[in-house]
Amino acid sequence: MSHYPPPGWLDIAQALAGPCEDASLIVSAWGRDAEAPLAAGCRWEAVQAPARLGRAVLSHGHTLGKGVETGSWPVFCGPNDDDQVLFFFLVPPGTAQRWSAPHTVCLYQGEEVAVPAPTVEGPCNDLHPAVDVTRSTVTVGHWIQTPHLTPKGEMVLAEPHLLAQGLETALEHAGAVG
Repeated sequence: MSHYPPPGWLDIAQALAGPCEDASLIVSAWGRDAEAPLAAGCRWEAVQAPARLGRAVLSHGHTLGKGVETGSWPVFCGPNDDDQVLFFFLVPPGTAQRWSAPHTVCLYQGEEVAVPAPTVEGPCNDLHPAVDVTRSTVTVGHWIQTPHLTPKGEMVLAEPHLLAQGLETALEHAGAVG
């Protein structure tokens, strides 16, 4: 029995893939419920933030403006090896050169990122402050806001200055980082 990927997965894989990455292999990994290891730095970089900080940014997105309030910033979460849940905001290449937001790191120039299939089912999607997202609730990565593509097939990426502003605001609120 053949397994076909959902509509749009190949387009998203092509937008995420670097020059040496095969979009069909990315879709194949996603079809096996596996994350695809992709290299940051070519078409996107990823700002990695602790879950509580990432959730705070998204829950106050209406105050940031362009992109985040409409759900067009590509953001996913996943567990790391240290029993923490991390959020990954995809930003334009070159962001890492100027990135300095505390408690975050910008992954760039070929650093590998485990990118989940473009679905939005998972515990990170509930942005209510009382919801505690831990390694035990997030066993595999998933998208919170899947990538939006332009008519030319390019990904709409998070605005770095707005993301930095949102992170700064989140840090000002007590308990934003855990």
